[in-house]
Amino acid sequence: MAEVILNGDGGSTSSIDAACFGDLLTLRDSLADENCNRRRHAFLVSNLHLAPNQPLQRWAKGIVRCPLKRHETKVRLRMHITDAEKSRWEVPYTLLPREGPPPLKQNICRWDYHNLYVVKGVVEGYKNAKIPLGVIWNDDDHMDGHKDFTLNPVSYPRPKLLEFLEMVHDRSMHYVVLINPGIAVNSSYGVYQRGLANDVFIKYHGEPYLAQVWPAAVNFPDYLNPKTVDWWVDEVRRFHDLVPVDGLWIDTNEASNFCSGLCKIPEGKQCPMGTGPGWICCLECKNITNTRWDDPPYKINASGASVPIGFKTLATSAEHYNGVLEYDAHSLYGLSETVAIHKGLLAIKGERPFILTRSTFVGTGHNAATLDWRQSGYFQ
Repeated sequence: MAEVILNGDGGSTSSIDAACFGDLLTLRDSLADENCNRRRHAFLVSNLHLAPNQPLQRWAKGIVRCPLKRHETKVRLRMHITDAEKSRWEVPYTLLPREGPPPLKQNICRWDYHNLYVVKGVVEGYKNAKIPLGVIWNDDDHMDGHKDFTLNPVSYPRPKLLEFLEMVHDRSMHYVVLINPGIAVNSSYGVYQRGLANDVFIKYHGEPYLAQVWPAAVNFPDYLNPKTVDWWVDEVRRFHDLVPVDGLWIDTNEASNFCSGLCKIPEGKQCPMGTGPGWICCLECKNITNTRWDDPPYKINASGASVPIGFKTLATSAEHYNGVLEYDAHSLYGLSETVAIHKGLLAIKGERPFILTRSTFVGTGHNAATLDWRQSGYFQ
């Protein structure tokens, strides 16, 4: 029995000639066989039977058999070879074949993939053009009425979406969808009803603070409240049971608000109006200027306008858990939602999940990647 000893520190001296090193490198294709499992800290071990006086390259591709056993010691990794000469070869690990970096694959995302057929067409288009595609993303097109953790039963029916997801995974691709923090005020919406039952929303004078984003009137979860985190983790689990997405993209979590001030749902008026841009405020709102938190002696620059700090976001006198004011917690909102989502996906997957967040704060990188519109080409 002869050995090729692969030293993990690359410090061994080889007694094999240069030609044989070249032959050893031809093992690359065999050792990378799709049925052989390679590990970062363990090389592969196999018994390879050689005919007398045959160079390595003549038998390498046909003789390696899978599955191969793994053997690892503290300082060296070994491959056992049986040949007629019973010679012993010692080869530095750094000279033997190893996997190169994976091929770069594209991510593709845009708003207005208005049905699953369009998304499938995008995936097939990349395949036909022979462009490697790694991740297909959905904005909120998959949702029912822009509501988080839902599927549009007409344009994204669950059975067809599950078939699509199976195809995506068979191609070693991933599927990521968008969610927003604003939860639609809707008596038939289970996520909202469970949120009310658990008292999870940010308050203003004891009532859930009303705002507007894509689903129209919404309440915003208070992620500083431990009960909110538990509720959100459960909603993430419910959605993943509905459709096992590979990651979540969090948008509008500054938090964004199409309105400003203290608002209520208008009576006898459609909101949203169904015409014009969806980001036009349709709630009945009034400015809040009765506290120094809402109207401090400084303003912010919002697209060139000098406005109060609560402009197009949560009222800065709104209250979080234990009486913490939005004035003090505003910059933490995106981070706190990201932490809750990370906890939910980690419990499901058992490994670091993929999360992309638009709003960030110091420490966000522990839980998520950050979306930078300036680098995304979104405005080009």
